Amino acid sequence: MFTVTHAIEYAIGKQQGTDGRLSIEFLNWASNRAIQDKRDGGFFSDLWKGFEQYGICNEAEMPYKTDFDPKSQPSQAALDNARRLGETGLQLHWIKPWDPNRGLNDEQFADVKETLRKQWPVCGGFLWPRKQEWDGAVLRMASRDEVFDGHSVLLVGFREDPSQRGGGVFLIKNSSNGTQNGALSYEYVRNYMNDAAWIGCE
Repeated sequence: MFTVTHAIEYAIGKQQGTDGRLSIEFLNWASNRAIQDKRDGGFFSDLWKGFEQYGICNEAEMPYKTDFDPKSQPSQAALDNARRLGETGLQLHWIKPWDPNRGLNDEQFADVKETLRKQWPVCGGFLWPRKQEWDGAVLRMASRDEVFDGHSVLLVGFREDPSQRGGGVFLIKNSSNGTQNGALSYEYVRNYMNDAAWIGCE
């Protein structure tokens, strides 16, 4: 939810020249309504279905709650605001459809970097360490038997660095790591990126 909401937030801000926060809570509700489910979070594709059908409102119209309430409903004002923000012509572009059994191939890896060069953040779903260990700001590489499916982060940039595994790092916005957003090595992304997509008006 956080990853897709932040990607939509960035795309609308880039399109309209605004910097407003959007409602994670509303997108969760919209996704559940669209796919007829009642759970916290979801796949990128499910969240996008929610956005396509209902849009997304400003954070102030439906603030985030730390405890998920499946009975939570948006106000009419939130629905009206969401419908307006949903009529922006945004599109979801897949770089890699969800597949937890393999990471990125060379073409997909290059596409992720090219998308970031064009200044569009990339939504990434990952196999993630059960026990996170960080070398400074960089998530430490883990073996297959040490990861689970999964966790999502927003890739917001990259940096070539021969001292890092794979030759560089991707900079990430990570909702579950407090104030430390951090980075993932190229090797980690190549091996453990389940799916990759970006949201934009191109």
